Amino acid sequence: MHISDGILPVSVSIGTYIAAGGITAFLASKIKTDEIPKIATVTSALFIASLLHIKIGPSSAHPVFGGIGALILGPYVFIAVLVALFFQSIMFSHGGITALGANTLTVGGGALLVSLFLPFFIKKIKKTLTIKIFYLIIGFVTLLISSIMTSILLITSNYKFIESAKFIILAHIPLAMIEGIITMIVIQFISKVKPGILYQCNE
Repeated sequence: MHISDGILPVSVSIGTYIAAGGITAFLASKIKTDEIPKIATVTSALFIASLLHIKIGPSSAHPVFGGIGALILGPYVFIAVLVALFFQSIMFSHGGITALGANTLTVGGGALLVSLFLPFFIKKIKKTLTIKIFYLIIGFVTLLISSIMTSILLITSNYKFIESAKFIILAHIPLAMIEGIITMIVIQFISKVKPGILYQCNE
């Protein structure tokens, strides 16, 4: 769901850069050295996953796997998304440098929000759901939130994008379901073979 270069007004591009930079700086100050290899690994996975995209007007539809990133990294998934998007923009022109702040907020925003509420979800929702369904919902909701955030940003930047924004959300619903299933499979596997790498609130 990369927003292309030249789509957003300069003021919005600057504002999103400041917001994304502030969040990144805060999270970076909290990172422990032993977490860096894990962040780098997830960043690589996110980089590859979101290279597969279908153009939709001013944006695109593609897998993100933010739910997997959130379940492994917690809030630090936001940094992984930023780095992945940066390299995509300079290597393949996906999104572009001027929209990097906006794309980080929208693509990484869903994962960040979900990760912040994970402790609550773990305590309240997991009691009534099987762990498999729980992971599926995390994957589904994460991508859906990101698509909604992308659409809102486009509409507030320029009302002419309202139809494209609606289609972006609709296009991501089946993709979010697929991503939810993949998230369920991947996290279930990790929880069995290497549970220690999951975000601490899953323990």
